[in-house]
Amino acid sequence: MNRSKQTVEHTIFNQIGNYLTPGDLIVLNNSKTINALLNGWLDGKRRVEVRLCSSQDAGNKTWQCTVKPARTPKVGAKITFENGDLNAAIVGRREDLPYLWTLEFDFNGDFFSTVNKVGRPIVSPYVSRKWDLNYYQTIHAKVDGSAEMPAAGRHFTPELVQSLEKQGIKHCFVTLHTGLSSISVQEEEFEQHKMYDEIYEVEPRVAELINQTRKNGGKVLAVGTTVTRTLESVADPEGNMEPRKSRTDLYIYPGYRWKIIDMLVTNFHGPRTSRIALAASFTGKELLLRGYEEAIKSRYRFYEFGDTTLTL
Repeated sequence: MNRSKQTVEHTIFNQIGNYLTPGDLIVLNNSKTINALLNGWLDGKRRVEVRLCSSQDAGNKTWQCTVKPARTPKVGAKITFENGDLNAAIVGRREDLPYLWTLEFDFNGDFFSTVNKVGRPIVSPYVSRKWDLNYYQTIHAKVDGSAEMPAAGRHFTPELVQSLEKQGIKHCFVTLHTGLSSISVQEEEFEQHKMYDEIYEVEPRVAELINQTRKNGGKVLAVGTTVTRTLESVADPEGNMEPRKSRTDLYIYPGYRWKIIDMLVTNFHGPRTSRIALAASFTGKELLLRGYEEAIKSRYRFYEFGDTTLTL
């Protein structure tokens, strides 16, 4: 989708180099998906499903989570997971986001190794087959922490990355550990929606590379809404980047003033999600709707295992 020409074009992803020029920079998310869906027993009496959302401390002992079924558990309740290697206590609930509970976990050794042994990946309702966790990783996934897959990066293969490098198009990585993308916007107005916070990191060399790219006249291509929110959270009003490790609850919807992103790759999203609000803000509502209409007519696939868009 071309914003300046207001046009929609259909092609295949390995032709993305045709829309880039030497000196442009592709920014990807190197967060690694974990087994964030955990089944356990609440106080030893009834089955519950816990979905990890966002870690709250460096040791990954405290997480914001959803707990189902929706019958309200009590603060202080204990949850024992399948093989006993992992236990949790419910210590609170967010008043502003009541679907999120705060759980403190008890485990031996490394948290991510434990949950990857005990849990399984979060999958969309339309996915009928149970895939191994490795299927939910991009080729550049390195840092454990995402509850759901940062899906836009799946379209990059080693061969494509190598081809783009030969073309003079660089790439770099930021980290944002994505939470539960399946949480929809329940508010009547998009502007009323509130995001939960997620952990991100922009390393010094990455910030320097982005700044140098923009100084030299190159364009910045953000791969996915996670990268987009990270860069827009860090950039100052003039689009300058500094290294930072922090948390962001930045919510981008139409009317947002963009600071640093020139191009965006993002998959096709469902209605009433913060992701489609971000895409509408960047692409423009009319052009985005036209693109989605053509995608539906062409029977493109939506969501994390689907096709994708490039907005120029």
